[in-house]
Amino acid sequence: MEAENRLRELALKVIEAVEKLTGARLPREIIHVGGYDKLLFIRFRKPKHFDSGEPIYYGVILFWDGDEDVITALEVLDYEEVLEEAKKPNPEPFKGLIKVWPLEDERETLCQGS
Repeated sequence: MEAENRLRELALKVIEAVEKLTGARLPREIIHVGGYDKLLFIRFRKPKHFDSGEPIYYGVILFWDGDEDVITALEVLDYEEVLEEAKKPNPEPFKGLIKVWPLEDERETLCQGS
C-alpha cells in the first residue's frame, strides 16, 4: 500500500509537470498507475472505444477515447526528465516529432558525391 501511495504521488507530480510544459489541462482522477524504470503510465479512465495516443511533448503521449475529446491516459517515457524540464524557468517548447531525412546538409553532401 505504501508503494502504491508513493506511485500516486509521483503520478500527480508528473501530471503537474506535463501541464506546465504543454499547457494541457489533465484529469486528477487516477484509476491505475504503472511504471517500469523511468516509464510511467497513468490511466484516468477506461476507453469506451479505443485509446488513441498522440505525442504532446518529448517522451510524453496523451491518450483519448477514440475520436472523442475524453482523456483516458498519459504515458511518460522518462518521468525524471519531464520533472527536471518542468523545473526550468523557460522549458524548451515542443516542436513536434517530424524529422525530414536526409537533412539539408546531408542532402547536399549526397548530391555532390554523385
